[in-house]
Amino acid sequence: MQCVVSGTSYNHFIGSFIFQKQGKKLKIIDGQQRLTTLTLLLAVIIKFLKLYDKNTLAINTIAYVASKDDEIENKYNMRIDNSYFSIYSFLIFDFCINDIEYFDAYD
Repeated sequence: MQCVVSGTSYNHFIGSFIFQKQGKKLKIIDGQQRLTTLTLLLAVIIKFLKLYDKNTLAINTIAYVASKDDEIENKYNMRIDNSYFSIYSFLIFDFCINDIEYFDAYD
């Protein structure tokens, strides 16, 4: 990961991801926690971009978190094969993308 601030470049290695192909799917062998953290970070960035009326940036960032449903307008899909899907879906889709306010983000 690289960030440039005032001409100075900062680098950070977040680690590697190891995947195993299973048919058309990729199973994450190593890096689940890092991938989840990065996805949640992007979801919160989407929320704040919307809060500050940067809607074009927010919409363009959604593609890094979820894929657009081809058949249903304003619906997004995510493929997660574990028991955490409901809370993950709530945080990303309802709270960050669809702006459903269940709680205050600062809480």
